[in-house]
Amino acid sequence: MEPILCPAGTFSNVRGLTAVNECQACPAGFYCVVAGLVMPSGPCHAGYYCPPGQQLSTAYICPTGHYCPEKSPKPLICASGSYQPLQAQASCTPCDAGYYCDNRQGPVSDITLYPCPRGYFCLAGTQFATQFGCPLGTFSPQKGLQDSSGCLPCAAGMFCSEVGLAAPTGEEDFES
Repeated sequence: MEPILCPAGTFSNVRGLTAVNECQACPAGFYCVVAGLVMPSGPCHAGYYCPPGQQLSTAYICPTGHYCPEKSPKPLICASGSYQPLQAQASCTPCDAGYYCDNRQGPVSDITLYPCPRGYFCLAGTQFATQFGCPLGTFSPQKGLQDSSGCLPCAAGMFCSEVGLAAPTGEEDFES
C-alpha cells in the first residue's frame, strides 16, 4: 500500500499517518503549496493574508483601508491617523493635512470623505475630526484647514469664547 501524502494546504511532520484527516492545516499566515510537506512552504507574502489551510502565498489580497505585513493571518485595519487607498499593501499612509482618519467609523480608504470640519484644523496624521480646534479668540468657517494659521481672529466687537468655533459666538456689549 502506497503512503498517503498530505494534500496541498496541509502538512505533517509525523510518520505513520493512516488518513488524510490526520494532516494538519497549514497554519494562519503561512502556505503549503504542494502535497507531502513536512513543514509549511513559507510565510504569506506582504500585501496578502493567509487564513489556515492555504496553498498560495498570495491567497487573499489585502483590502483597501487595511494593511497586511508578511505572515498576516488576516487584514489589519489602519490605525486612526492613517489610511490605505490601495489593495495589496504592507503598511498604511499617514492621513494628509486638512483631513482626519478615524477608524472608529470603519476602515479609511478615501480621505476626501473626511475633510477637517469648520472650526478645526487637521495636521498630517490627525486621528479624529475635533482633535485640533481653532484656539480661543479665533474661528474658521472653512472646512479642510491644514494648520492653525487658517483660523481667523474674531473681529472687533465680536467674541470667540470657545475652542473650535465655525463662527463668532456673539457681540460684545459695551453699553454696561
